[in-house]
Amino acid sequence: MLGDLLKKVSLVTALCFVSVATWILPLWAADTSEARFTYVSLTAEQLQDDLDSSSLRQAIEQSRLYYKGRPGQQMLPVCDGQVTVADMDDAMAQLLLCLQERGGDGLAGYLLENFDFCQAGPMLVTGYYEPLLQGSLQPTPMFTSPIYGVPTGALRQASRRQIEEEGLLQGQEVVYLSNALDAFFVHVQGSALVKLPDGSVRRLHYAADNGRAYNSIGKILIEQGKMARDDVSLATIKAYLAEHPWEVTPLLQQNERYIFFSLSLPLPPLSLSGPPGAVGQSLVAGRSVALDAKQYASGGLGWLQSSLPAGGEPRGLTRLVANHDRGSAIKGARRLDLFVGQGDGAGKVAGEMNETGRFFFMVPKRKVVIRPLRK
Repeated sequence: MLGDLLKKVSLVTALCFVSVATWILPLWAADTSEARFTYVSLTAEQLQDDLDSSSLRQAIEQSRLYYKGRPGQQMLPVCDGQVTVADMDDAMAQLLLCLQERGGDGLAGYLLENFDFCQAGPMLVTGYYEPLLQGSLQPTPMFTSPIYGVPTGALRQASRRQIEEEGLLQGQEVVYLSNALDAFFVHVQGSALVKLPDGSVRRLHYAADNGRAYNSIGKILIEQGKMARDDVSLATIKAYLAEHPWEVTPLLQQNERYIFFSLSLPLPPLSLSGPPGAVGQSLVAGRSVALDAKQYASGGLGWLQSSLPAGGEPRGLTRLVANHDRGSAIKGARRLDLFVGQGDGAGKVAGEMNETGRFFFMVPKRKVVIRPLRK
């Protein structure tokens, strides 16, 4: 399943992602009430990371790059208090040194010795990914669906129907995809890798949107009696639209939100890292998450306990993750979106991911935590 449009960010390199698990149907209403965090005690057995240490080091390095661009005395929200950027960065530098010296061995003991853990209760854990699609810089009989750059003036507020039916943005195409459904999924995901006929690969970046409301496709199909709530998933949505092609355009146009993109230069071979998230750094598959930045410090670390879809019974997920992203559908202290990677395999995982989990934000010990004044 996919989700409500995730985010609008001011960074030029930032993206607008949508959780694959929630664009189809909001399954858990956003909890925007004031968070009630509690500090908890974890054990070494609970802090066994199920991913490789190299990806963890990469995630921490991305967070540190973000912090290097922030004032050292800037305050970051940590549970019921605040901590400085300098203190958070120092804690990450020490953790990175531990990983470089020991690898994954001794990680649990180090975390228990140097961090406190707090949580806000059960959390909905969904997933998102970056598609890999075929495309062309010029329209061809195979590639007919345009992706547009950012328009100027009043055109930027036009609805999806107006843009598609009136040809308002003709001449501002940045790339063409094979069909309208692929183009719509790129709008929902906010980013995509596009392989061109010459074999080069470029990245579509979220650049802006028209500011109009997002309307869930799955919700519409359920309300129309065309799908049962329990049957809604990415696969069933695609199958339904493939069997009812005449419904694609009118159905998609009920979502007025429209996304505008920029297109990168060709990406060097073997350097297809994750797309940049809201902190301006590349997302790390399996490690980067989207959280509400008002509740959790951007760039901060946390321990995630949940599960991953595995075709049958879900398999356990327990790992350290980094807050590298955010989004308009990720509101409150009990929503988390995990970036699961790129391409069709990642899309399948993200499309099935709709899990209950626990997330423990990590607060550096022995740091000055300034408690905010309460009204």
